[in-house]
Amino acid sequence: MVVDFYTHLLGGPSRVALVKDLGYAAIAVFGTPGEEPVVIPRTDVVHGIELIPVTKNEVRRDARAFRRSAELIAVRTQDPEIVRTALSIPEVDFLVAPWEKQEDAGVNHILCKLAKKNNIAIVFDFAPLLRTARRHQAALLAQYRAAAQHVRKAKAPFVLASGAVDQWELRSVSDLTAFGKVLGFPENDIKHSFSDVRVKENRKRLRDKNWIRPGVELQRSRT
Repeated sequence: MVVDFYTHLLGGPSRVALVKDLGYAAIAVFGTPGEEPVVIPRTDVVHGIELIPVTKNEVRRDARAFRRSAELIAVRTQDPEIVRTALSIPEVDFLVAPWEKQEDAGVNHILCKLAKKNNIAIVFDFAPLLRTARRHQAALLAQYRAAAQHVRKAKAPFVLASGAVDQWELRSVSDLTAFGKVLGFPENDIKHSFSDVRVKENRKRLRDKNWIRPGVELQRSRT
């Protein structure tokens, strides 16, 4: 199943045909804690929580608190200390960099090795390029490429996503595949970035009453 893993879409029937026409079987929609889950009729919507923490303790606390209810958890930050903390927490699924607000890639080889260790995917969302003035797009693309180089070297997980906030920012699977090639990712890795394996594992976890946290499950005694 092919998934657009990072959007902030609003729900509504008008999105149904569009999501499928773009080549997706499912779409992940992120909101902040407390927001009502988005519903798109006849569409598999993966419900995500996006955390925008201001302290290291906050990201650790909130990731563990929402892990029992969220299908996906993303952390969005440009604070180097919070980035390192987020990549150390197995409950986190995605790290989202505010690309348009940074002067460098925001991740390095050491951080990407940490992401690989804890199976946390770096999100390369296309929307910031759309929102950036043409004269600044080359510099922004250079940031993406620098981050992608670190990700490839460390063999860290990543996802290519639209990052859309409305239907006009959605991009097809072929568009994002081309984007991934521009960033230098191999074709097989690009295909894997759209895979629903993480969603299936998380949905299975949410159904498992014995799950406590990654790597820890409740063992019931037999009598």
